[in-house]
Amino acid sequence: MKKHTFILSDESVNEYGFRILTAGIDLKRFKKNPVMLYAHIRSFESKGKDGVILPIGRWENIRKEDSQLLADAVFDEDDEFAMKISSKIDKGILNTASAGLDVLEYSEDPKLMGKGQTLPTVTKSILKEASIADIPGNGNAVRLFGKELVVSIGLSDSNPQDLNKLFLTNKPHKKMDLIISEINKYHEKTGITLSSTASEQEILVAMNKVLSNQKAELTAKTETITTLTSEKEKLTADLEAAQGNALKGKAEAVVDAALAAGKIVEAQKERYLKLASGSEEGFDFVKTELAEKKAYQPISAQLNSSGATTNDEDLAASWDKNFKDGKLEKIKLNSPDKYAEMFKAKWGREYQA
Repeated sequence: MKKHTFILSDESVNEYGFRILTAGIDLKRFKKNPVMLYAHIRSFESKGKDGVILPIGRWENIRKEDSQLLADAVFDEDDEFAMKISSKIDKGILNTASAGLDVLEYSEDPKLMGKGQTLPTVTKSILKEASIADIPGNGNAVRLFGKELVVSIGLSDSNPQDLNKLFLTNKPHKKMDLIISEINKYHEKTGITLSSTASEQEILVAMNKVLSNQKAELTAKTETITTLTSEKEKLTADLEAAQGNALKGKAEAVVDAALAAGKIVEAQKERYLKLASGSEEGFDFVKTELAEKKAYQPISAQLNSSGATTNDEDLAASWDKNFKDGKLEKIKLNSPDKYAEMFKAKWGREYQA
């Protein structure tokens, strides 16, 4: 029996207004059971006992060539109805075939739209069966004669309204598209990539995983911030302590030098140290004051250096004069040695601070 090659599907726009991408047709299921029907009619759909139409044959050499899906028709020679169909094909009375497809995914991308196309482009589908058709969905559909190629796309018993329902039913909601897009941004972290036809359950599972991942990241960042804040506080405290120790060391050096030079006495040391080590401003003030301060000389030494003599009477008289002028407290604070000399001369005993 002569074999006839049919184009089961191509990428032209059919009479319903959509087209099917050949590369996206999954053939695995069909190749396991390449059944040939007539006009997509299955046995349980036939009316009456005498009207039962069983599969009329099978398809062989199923292949894709460029944008076409091709197959060779093999008829059941033991089936009277199948042989009638075969005979009509041999005579050129029947010339078309039609693919029965399940739509998985489709696209409304303008770049995929053909001339006259009004419905989306089917990008992924599964071939379930292929039929010999009397009136094809594609007006140019004929059997392959030499170089003359034409095809009928399946769903020959459907109408445009049914197809619109099909696309609307399979079309994800715009918000769901956005959710899927956002979830897929976290693919590297979650290992999940959702298709545009993902179920609500799949989306929910993926969303929970994304949220769990974000929560873990937030917890880790919070712990990092807490650790860094603690480390910063410790470093700040260490720095302030180091600066304080450095300032204290500088203050001690300046005050000790002034004490050694006789610019101040031991009783004044603590007051100057406290002021100089309290702040940089206090240190600068003390340093300047002590630098300008002259070393203390006893009154007796001052008088002797001028060629004069001094005695207890002079020192006692100096006590009385400064007492009268209200200057004794100032002398006691700034020149404790001078105060002690005058005290001894006036009262005849050593001054005890």
